[in-house]
Amino acid sequence: MRTLKNLEDLTLKAARKENYSEELKYIVDFYKDDITEESLSTQLQTLPACLEKSTEKPSIPDIVDYLRSLSPAQQVLLSEVSTLLKIILVSPATNAASERSASSLRRIKTY
Repeated sequence: MRTLKNLEDLTLKAARKENYSEELKYIVDFYKDDITEESLSTQLQTLPACLEKSTEKPSIPDIVDYLRSLSPAQQVLLSEVSTLLKIILVSPATNAASERSASSLRRIKTY
């Protein structure tokens, strides 16, 4: 869950022009085979200018909508940001093990 939180924080802080250096370091270390630090850093610096016209305080859905509105040639310019968003969107919101534990406790209580 820490990785997902850092992914979301990194994307949102970059879009809102906030300091995201700690999140960037964590994500680049974690996804070192999938993400290039220099490219990601450059693309995150350009993200606020791209989103400036769409909304004052962007959210993840706003960023996804913006990227979907771009042509494929334009999407290549933000490929690392797109990779971040893909990871965020396919990551599960909960852990199945914790759901099973809660279900087991419920069965024990009702027994």
